[in-house]
Amino acid sequence: MQPPDLTVQIRNMGTTPLPMVAFPNAACFAHFWLGIRVTAQGGRALGRRPCEFLDFPGTDKPIAPGESLRVVMSMRDLFPEIGAGDFDIDLRWDPTELRAALGADAGFDVTSWSVSDTRFTIAKPKKELVIRRGESTALPGGATLQFDGHSHKSVDAESAPGPLIIGGSFAARGEPKEEFWVSVFTQERPVLFDLVTKAGERHTFELVDHVYGESMRLRYFGVLK
Repeated sequence: MQPPDLTVQIRNMGTTPLPMVAFPNAACFAHFWLGIRVTAQGGRALGRRPCEFLDFPGTDKPIAPGESLRVVMSMRDLFPEIGAGDFDIDLRWDPTELRAALGADAGFDVTSWSVSDTRFTIAKPKKELVIRRGESTALPGGATLQFDGHSHKSVDAESAPGPLIIGGSFAARGEPKEEFWVSVFTQERPVLFDLVTKAGERHTFELVDHVYGESMRLRYFGVLK
């Protein structure tokens, strides 16, 4: 399983532009705008990629009233040594380094701040496979997956792209086959979905790639604890 992306969304709820400073890479954005710390099991803090520059790398990019800025950063880019395991993330808005570079009036503070997840797991897949429409495949532990095809959900033209719908059947070891339809958003990384059995087992998959209606490349992680 690949490390998740870190997404920061900033919305200007005021009546004047926010003095945003944009940066060319994740390491510099995190250095100047965020306080971020990732720790592995046992409390070991991961080393973060430094922001390397000769001249100040930021450019002014004000956020107009009512507008938003969305910044997506790869955790692998930020923390190159990250591997399989359980991790805690401590994340806060902290423009201290920006003010050290540009002066005490630089940047802005936030009036509200929320973090959707403070812990994540990177698991090793039990199997990586390509499955074509109409095929069945055996999975480690005795489960069986059949892929029947794809479809798309219609959405409003002004909305974000609609989900990809995956159809097929799944059977855990010793259980009868059950049909499923699951929706995934392929714009997200990683693209994960779960198939839950009648016994309550949650089998986790990652959609790595696909050819619409024809095939999928998957990683199977089994039942994650």
